[in-house]
Amino acid sequence: PTWTIGAFGQPHPRVTWGATITGRTDAKLEGPVTVTYSEDVGTEVLIGSQTTTQLLPWAFMGGANFDVTPNVEIGTEFRYWLYRQYEKQHTDIVGIFLVRELETIKNYRDSFQLSGGVRVHDLPQVPKLDLMLGTHFDRTPAPSTTVTLDQPTFNHIGLHSGVRYSAGRMRV
Repeated sequence: PTWTIGAFGQPHPRVTWGATITGRTDAKLEGPVTVTYSEDVGTEVLIGSQTTTQLLPWAFMGGANFDVTPNVEIGTEFRYWLYRQYEKQHTDIVGIFLVRELETIKNYRDSFQLSGGVRVHDLPQVPKLDLMLGTHFDRTPAPSTTVTLDQPTFNHIGLHSGVRYSAGRMRV
């Protein structure tokens, strides 16, 4: 089980903020596993079960919105994960004679994401139109020397844009 504590506020009519802390979870995943030989070896299938333990780290997040004018809003957000705790992933395998366990060394580092954006809305010329533009930087927790199926993407920068139009109760 995971827990989260959050807080938010409005210290000024044009400023809102929010923050959360999410606790660490030591997840345990259990289920069936099969090993299928390649066609040139035969058609035998080995069936067993597996239990994998994986850590979901502490996370700290915060953000704020600023109404610069009645029609322009700036938002920013920061997220931080304590991935340094995720040293290895361990899987126990039962019922398959070829493999008894798998252990993948992770040696992750802490990860963070910074993002921000601007929203222009309620313009007198087009009161039901919202224009949005934002960016983010995301640092992966995985060392650059390792690549696995469950590794997050490498560091990246993103640029986002959007247009929204309100028509009655609908937003498109």
